[in-house]
Amino acid sequence: MPPYSAPSDLFFAPGLALDPVTASLAGLGAILMFAVALFPVFALACGKFLRSSRLGHIAFALAALFWAPYAGSKMFLYISAFPKWMSSAQAYVPDDATNDFSRIVFTWQGSAAAVIPPDAPILIEAAERGTTNYQPIAEAIYADGSNIVDTAGWLLNPTSFVYRLTSSAAPTVVDIVDFAAVASETSRTVRVSFTAPTNLLECVAHIHARIKEHGAPFEEVASIVVKTSNVVTVEGNFISRGVDREFRAVVEKEAP
Repeated sequence: MPPYSAPSDLFFAPGLALDPVTASLAGLGAILMFAVALFPVFALACGKFLRSSRLGHIAFALAALFWAPYAGSKMFLYISAFPKWMSSAQAYVPDDATNDFSRIVFTWQGSAAAVIPPDAPILIEAAERGTTNYQPIAEAIYADGSNIVDTAGWLLNPTSFVYRLTSSAAPTVVDIVDFAAVASETSRTVRVSFTAPTNLLECVAHIHARIKEHGAPFEEVASIVVKTSNVVTVEGNFISRGVDREFRAVVEKEAP
């Protein structure tokens, strides 16, 4: 099992400061040197490939398929689970660490429908493949957005593990959709409607309204116990068919 490793910074060796022209010429020269050196080898390999048998072609294709995942700039690792209030989570070995597997980068993103405190704790755990013996390897908070784990001292390769992100926080997911406020054409009322997710059922929705052009504060004009589909009629002296008003619904976790 890998030892616990606190987040660490990446260190880069300082390079020489070259002006743009010199740096460009140096880069072009390096490319030409590699091209001249590798061309004979490439030509010989192509000739040998063309003269090989059908079995050789199949073996080459299988080898290419096997090594293709390792040709990218990042090697992605498997995350078995992450909190429901996250929309995504990734773990990968950065391109400059794919030779020695010295570190792993974890990144995550919260769901757009979740109200997530910046200090929501995140625990990163790892378990050897084929087991469920997860052990903590790093801690972070949601606002970090990412975490770097030093794996240089691990006895096993990081690809030998599966990972998961857990959290003791349980942010509220607010996913009210189809919100509309439509004024009646025959009476001085406004019909407010919206659809709510199941985790908000039996909560109380306070309907607020204000006159937009004066920047007045919102005032409560009605309330409703939340169901899946919600409709409430707001009585008032609405003029201009209510288009001068701005409406909102504020849902609170309280008994009706």
